[in-house]
Amino acid sequence: MNFLQILGYILYGILIFITFVWMLGVRKKLGILCPTIMGSLYFLILTIIFTLGDINYLHLAWVIPLVYVFILFNDFFFVVRIPIINEVFRFICQLYSGIIRIGINQERIRKAQELSYKRSIDDWAKKNQNK
Repeated sequence: MNFLQILGYILYGILIFITFVWMLGVRKKLGILCPTIMGSLYFLILTIIFTLGDINYLHLAWVIPLVYVFILFNDFFFVVRIPIINEVFRFICQLYSGIIRIGINQERIRKAQELSYKRSIDDWAKKNQNK
């Protein structure tokens, strides 16, 4: 086994770790919004592709940072509100978070999300009030 293969396996281990951390974040932090949930889904899809596919793990050196760029684009689509893309992302987000959060009371999730929305609006209002 040469150095590049070892590096590839290290990157694959990092990918698995990142995937589990993001999935745990979706499960534990009930108030997070859709762009973060979609980021978790991107990492899960990437892990599945690299596990089942015959792809060199060294590609993870550029693919993992690319996922973070996709997460930034998610923020753009949810902020700008492109209607068709927004609705598709919301549906996928609700489906994925519903699977990850099996066993958690829906009322508790709804309250946490409402509190998160309220905090976001309050932060935005404070920021714009000082201008």
